[in-house]
Amino acid sequence: MRERVDADVIAFQEVSGAQAVRELLGPDWRVCSYEGHKVQRLAIAWKAGLGEGVCEPYWPLALPERVLRDQLRPGLALSLKATGKIFKVLTVHLKSSCVTPLDDQSRSPGRGQLDGEEPNCRLLQAQVGPLETWLDGHLRDSDALLMLGDFNRNLAHEAAEAADAPVRLAEGRTRNLWRELNDADPKPLTLLSSRCEGGSEALCSLGHRQPLGRQDYGRLRGELGCRNPIGLDHVLGAGAIREADARKVALGADGETTAERLALSDHCPVLATVGF
Repeated sequence: MRERVDADVIAFQEVSGAQAVRELLGPDWRVCSYEGHKVQRLAIAWKAGLGEGVCEPYWPLALPERVLRDQLRPGLALSLKATGKIFKVLTVHLKSSCVTPLDDQSRSPGRGQLDGEEPNCRLLQAQVGPLETWLDGHLRDSDALLMLGDFNRNLAHEAAEAADAPVRLAEGRTRNLWRELNDADPKPLTLLSSRCEGGSEALCSLGHRQPLGRQDYGRLRGELGCRNPIGLDHVLGAGAIREADARKVALGADGETTAERLALSDHCPVLATVGF
């Protein structure tokens, strides 16, 4: 990552903390994270030349009012001021196992239905309000904003839903996370479609529109080298963004590690280039 990833800001999920990231990136980076609160923490690193920055956890996303076993991961937010502009980043790792509204209901009723009674979806539903509260507040006081990380939700499948489909049920539950967040109030969001390069491009594009069959998913997993190749990790942008491009970084054979080696992530990294 030090030599091959030409990045200014890197958002991490599932790390032990700031020290691990410092060991990875070296002395030319500023790093923030948090201590305690279970494992699989978040971290953000940014080039030291960008300035001090203000970084803090966003605890409401962890649902701190719940018993400990039901508490989730907080968000982690960074605010930078560069060339007179305020740039904000929020990295997230949302509740797992409520991935897509297009899930097959015949085998597991309620699976993937954000507005349903399935326990994982109920917990993800509880994170929608805090996520939207942070987003709406910081869209107002920043020039540009990125929200990125492991959403554990296929926002592309939600974005493909018919425009006249309701966003919420009568009792207020959200059906569609992407459209709930992207209500253009106070600013519209852009969902960067993470393309796959090389021979995986067609399958990757198909997977943005519909669930892949077992054979196709296995092929994409093998080509990219990660167990969860697409559909969970996203980059959302808002504000003074002129151009944006995102792509999956294939791990290749390095992704298939054994117990004797330190395993790489089960998700493929996403590399985004954003202009302001």
